[in-house]
Amino acid sequence: MLVSRCLASVVLLGLLTGCGGKSGPVTAPVSGTVTLDGAPLEDAIVNFTVDGFVGSGKTGSDGSYSLVTGAALGENKVWIENFKAPEGFSNDPEDGMDVGQLEAINEGEADAGRKVETGSQIPEEYSDSETTILTVSVSEGGTSSADFGLKSATEE
Repeated sequence: MLVSRCLASVVLLGLLTGCGGKSGPVTAPVSGTVTLDGAPLEDAIVNFTVDGFVGSGKTGSDGSYSLVTGAALGENKVWIENFKAPEGFSNDPEDGMDVGQLEAINEGEADAGRKVETGSQIPEEYSDSETTILTVSVSEGGTSSADFGLKSATEE
């Protein structure tokens, strides 16, 4: 009887310590600045990803950002998005189409060679999550200098 109580206690203790623990990868704080053609890039979303974990942050008026959840340790692929609404666009669902609906339309229209122009300033080599050329190696201490000096497609 004593053995079964001890065994039950060990099992219960194992279950309790295994539940509610921290899940996901080890992360580290990451911050930096994003510029486009030398000027701070405001309201851009900076995304770091490795092994399915994505850490994101939004740039301020000075181009600075800090990832809300940090970034997973290791070599992160980075892409930077900057949605600029077309003229007359409202992000209020009561007014009509929202950002998600616009993106869905663009996905469907791409096959037909049509696309609703969003006015994004960032070239695909930096903004496409699949083909981005940006990477950052994140170590245990993190970094406050993950800076990106982007060049527009039209700059010579």
